[in-house]
Amino acid sequence: MKQTIFSIQDLKKYYLVKLGLFKKAYIKAVDDVNFLIREGEAYCIVGESGSGKTTVTKMLLGLELPTEGKIEFLGKDLSKLLSDARSAKDFRKNVQAVFQDPFSSLNPRKTVKDILEKPFKVHNEKIEMETTERLLEEVGLIPPKEFLKRYSHQLSGGQRQRVCIARALALKPKVVILDEPTAALDVTIKAQILNLLIDLKEKYNLTYIIISHELPLLKSIADKISVMYAGKIVEEGAAERIFNNPKHPYTLGLLESIPPPDPKSAKTKTLPTLEGEPPSPVNPPKGCRFHPRCPYKFDLCDKIEPEKVEIYSEHYVSCHLFNRK
Repeated sequence: MKQTIFSIQDLKKYYLVKLGLFKKAYIKAVDDVNFLIREGEAYCIVGESGSGKTTVTKMLLGLELPTEGKIEFLGKDLSKLLSDARSAKDFRKNVQAVFQDPFSSLNPRKTVKDILEKPFKVHNEKIEMETTERLLEEVGLIPPKEFLKRYSHQLSGGQRQRVCIARALALKPKVVILDEPTAALDVTIKAQILNLLIDLKEKYNLTYIIISHELPLLKSIADKISVMYAGKIVEEGAAERIFNNPKHPYTLGLLESIPPPDPKSAKTKTLPTLEGEPPSPVNPPKGCRFHPRCPYKFDLCDKIEPEKVEIYSEHYVSCHLFNRK
């Protein structure tokens, strides 16, 4: 059994908002989420905008504190790790992030050399020119000496994202969290960055947590997938099973909306769409949160929240279609 890197238990994140002079409410961004991430996995969290997937990663990075629930990193309570300066610094070293927009992730006043040296300076580790050159070579920026002198505005979008990846790998972390790492890139560059991530994962036995709404790109890299909707995980399982045999109506809708790769068939195919809009996180529907948009709903769906059911080994679904007795 592989080592458990992150254990997430009953995780909730609510934000207090004012609706008027005297009225207040809570945005239920993440509401009772549970999952495990094991060593060497590429764990992918997918869903529409506003589903809560980015909020989950902020809590995993320690950038947001949970309202309720518990996050364990290597068996230790993350909140306790972050409360101690030494253990917090060690956590930051082992858990790195690559964000969606590489341009805003890089300091425009610093050269690539300065950017890559910064993690070593923060953690008081020795840095040599050979190390920064090696990092650039590993992410495909060759010749490295040429790129070390450049500023972020002198790089293309794909080159900036490669620098962000090199910076994340500088201290040899255990986990890299990637929030929509290819969303801001051209189609051809997406494939290059994805292949790079696959190669680096195998080389360093990295654990990836990937946030994405681009389901086709996940086929080649994902080991496990969690599908989030309105702050909850509605389906979780091995990537191969999710792609080949999805069970939750929302997962089916996401997969059916993917255009076919063949341009000829794409012209003749009418893509199905999920009717309606995602619910308000301030006032989510009672019962199953997906029921207002679900084509398979019945009288129980708007009354009782579905329980999490294991339909195959480590394949879980929260849907009344699978827990009716």
